[in-house]
Amino acid sequence: MKYDLTDEEVEKLRQSVINNAVERFGWSMERCEEVFGKDTSTFLSRINLVSKEEEE
Repeated sequence: MKYDLTDEEVEKLRQSVINNAVERFGWSMERCEEVFGKDTSTFLSRINLVSKEEEE
């Protein structure tokens, strides 16, 4: 499945997810980076929007 999101939109989505985790679960930024990754590529693979083949 392919999504037509710009890099900017993906980064906004990543920040929104991180902010939500901080607010709802009291997670630290370090914990969020462990779970969701420090960059958009890792974020997309971790939330399964990019297949393993596309990632490599």
